[in-house]
Amino acid sequence: MSTEARGNLPDGHVVTSDVTIGWHYGELPAQWLKSRGVHLEVRSLRGPGSAVDEVISGDAPVLLDSLAARLLPQLRAQRRDRRILISCDDDWWQPRDWAKARWRPGSEAQLVELAANLRAADGLVVPSPALAERMRHFGRPITVIPPALPRLEELPAPRPTRAGGGLRIGWAGTAWHWEDLNFIGPAVVEFLARRPEVTFVLGGKCVPSWVRHPRIELHHGWVPLPRYYDVLASLNLDAFVCPLVRCPFNEAKPCLKPLEAAGLGLPVIASRVGAYAEELTHEATAVLVGESTEAWLTALLRLVDDAALRAHLAARGRAWAATRTIDATGPRWADLWGG
Repeated sequence: MSTEARGNLPDGHVVTSDVTIGWHYGELPAQWLKSRGVHLEVRSLRGPGSAVDEVISGDAPVLLDSLAARLLPQLRAQRRDRRILISCDDDWWQPRDWAKARWRPGSEAQLVELAANLRAADGLVVPSPALAERMRHFGRPITVIPPALPRLEELPAPRPTRAGGGLRIGWAGTAWHWEDLNFIGPAVVEFLARRPEVTFVLGGKCVPSWVRHPRIELHHGWVPLPRYYDVLASLNLDAFVCPLVRCPFNEAKPCLKPLEAAGLGLPVIASRVGAYAEELTHEATAVLVGESTEAWLTALLRLVDDAALRAHLAARGRAWAATRTIDATGPRWADLWGG
């Protein structure tokens, strides 16, 4: 139903507990849908002013993320015919060993509750085909909508490729990626010993012990999307690394970090794991790397020594990123909210 037909009422609600999910599943689709006559109310359960009374008392469909899924029984009790969807962006039943202390939802009781709510939902939304396969046993219709970028013209413009010395290679992310970053530590330290003119730049909240190094530049802190794109561009990088440890949790993740870097015109080195291996093309949209220190060292050395390869990866990667903006995924969101 269009906004005109509903008056001032929303066509749908997105309720999240995670700011990243709130952007990819809420704010960005809402911006795209608004110009097409669909109005989404995006609400957060984080911090002050997070009450959802208006959501509960209304009748528009609702999309809840994994943590907000606990609202489903209350919503269903208020109006049994209301369409309730749940987004699940990770396989919480296959946690990364190093992240168990921060495991969300966390406890066995929370997982049992989440599973019950997934089975009771009218549909599920997931970011990758691999995760969709794992979620089929919940017996609900599943829509796969991968994370998307804003239109490329809305992102910081790529800076010119630097061909001389003083290159800057880097990574940015949260502490959830601790082991992903940690396992390339020996390769990075050896790489910096062989190429002392290069700086490795680290942004975000993930600081393994090996980063205490004179050639490693730290930018500690975290900002939510969409400001993250500006912060990443401000690091003035010449290439971006996307390590991913092979484990069930990571193999269900979408190809997001390489996409964000490619959208900013950065050549990418990525692990040959999960969606990275499936969606990236070796030596076109990224240099794909095996699971060894030697493989990562070889890839890093090659990239800094070959300006033509960096330029090629930057151009091809950005062309690929142009196919993965909200203009590509927006119709899926329109179908979801119009269903």
